[in-house]
Amino acid sequence: MALDTYSPCPGGTGKKVKFCCNDLAGELQKIDRMLEGEQVQACLSHVDALLTKYPDRACLLSTRSLVLRATHQAEAAARAVEEFLQKHPNNPVALADAAILAAEEEGGEAAMRLLQRALTASGEALEMRVYMAMGEVAEALAIEGNILAVVALLDTQIALQPDDPRPREMLLELRQSMRVPLLMKDHRWAPETPENVPWKARYEEAVSASRELRWSVCEERLTRLAGEVGDEPIVWRALAAMRGWVADKEGAMDALHKYASLPVPLDDAVEAEALARLLLDDPLGDHEDVFTVTYAVNDVDQLQTALALSRQVEAVQVNPAELTEEDQPPPRAVYHLCDRAVPEAG
Repeated sequence: MALDTYSPCPGGTGKKVKFCCNDLAGELQKIDRMLEGEQVQACLSHVDALLTKYPDRACLLSTRSLVLRATHQAEAAARAVEEFLQKHPNNPVALADAAILAAEEEGGEAAMRLLQRALTASGEALEMRVYMAMGEVAEALAIEGNILAVVALLDTQIALQPDDPRPREMLLELRQSMRVPLLMKDHRWAPETPENVPWKARYEEAVSASRELRWSVCEERLTRLAGEVGDEPIVWRALAAMRGWVADKEGAMDALHKYASLPVPLDDAVEAEALARLLLDDPLGDHEDVFTVTYAVNDVDQLQTALALSRQVEAVQVNPAELTEEDQPPPRAVYHLCDRAVPEAG
């Protein structure tokens, strides 16, 4: 839909163009037409020229950041995002762009902190760039194995944009993966409402922030509440969930251990301890590094002779065709390389 004066400002200000940057309405419409016509370089040059006259305008800084990232100009995009965020530190679009950049350069946890700031700064209408950042950050967190935060982000994206297939596909892939423990695949939190307690209103205030996607705000409020009310299981269980959602694995483990130590049903305590252990990088202490090493072979026959004579090598009886890689011939043979000589039979 073409941009007009009643369209939301593309700079993430939360206002209509008419009440935010009405003096640039014509220029913004021109930029919009350039982008529609895929005149990307002309658009970028025009935005740069406008920024010399209006250096602090969020709508122009936002457009420049978007175009540079879309055209894969990584270094220039990073500088543009840095300038945008410096001039508008509480702008949700600037924070979302910074989160996307952090997901690519620094990893999911750093990106999640920026995304939480973007969500906290957002008004009732979530900017599309913030929504897009949620998907980028979820992918980065998935690579790092921070599954609780991934599930929370993807579930939220599905609720916000039911017609977007990407989060559904990613969540389905995650839930079908045998590498992801069952306890982490569907770890959604349904907050209970405590009754007849003097801190009920403060608990509900914290939970309301989570419903507004301000998870870091909810976590901060619950942390303060836990420090004041002490050994209340419902507070510690909620706190564990929120810390998982904001990708704070260490904090989530601490809260889960605390919850399990309180007078709660045995099944709930066991589940909490199991989930805490699964959040470790090596839950069972049996992690083994697996490496792929490639060597150039100049004489295949000589190599096979040497392997056949070595007592540190065992031939593996498998169909080599099963190990064929795309556009590559099948291996001639498959071996296990042992760290010591194989004992002779008998």
